[in-house]
Amino acid sequence: MSRKLSRIAMMKILFAMQHRDEFTDDVMESFFESEWDESELENIYRYVFSGKALEKRLDNPSPRPLSAEDVAYCREHIREFLQHRDEIDGLIEDNLRDWTLDHLAGVDASILRLAVYEFLYCPDIAPAISVDEAVNLAKMFSTKDSARFINGILGYILRNQS
Repeated sequence: MSRKLSRIAMMKILFAMQHRDEFTDDVMESFFESEWDESELENIYRYVFSGKALEKRLDNPSPRPLSAEDVAYCREHIREFLQHRDEIDGLIEDNLRDWTLDHLAGVDASILRLAVYEFLYCPDIAPAISVDEAVNLAKMFSTKDSARFINGILGYILRNQS
């Protein structure tokens, strides 16, 4: 299983849910049935893998790159996120200062939601790792300004949580 690849998938699922305004298992399952864009996959693989694992993925690209283990991991964590969505969204909004989640770019809101979920419900993931991964996701899927913004919001949430 690749936690980085699973994290990308979960961010994409949360984005699809927000875009559809439908936070349900159906959206998640339709994501698992869809194919990933081939041009995007190469960049994702280069971020997630290295060495022989990268060569193997690039030589045999699959439009559905998640293993069964990755899918199970995503399902478990997205379902847990959905159970706690109001709490997670409330914590983010409490720290946005004059903003709401609805005013953020969808990808930025999805990245923040995933990182805050990890802070609260994934004790096996150090908060610093969640922040670093969130910033990298923003650099990859959003903008450099978004990466700085996400880093600042997550840092503020962490300081206020301790």
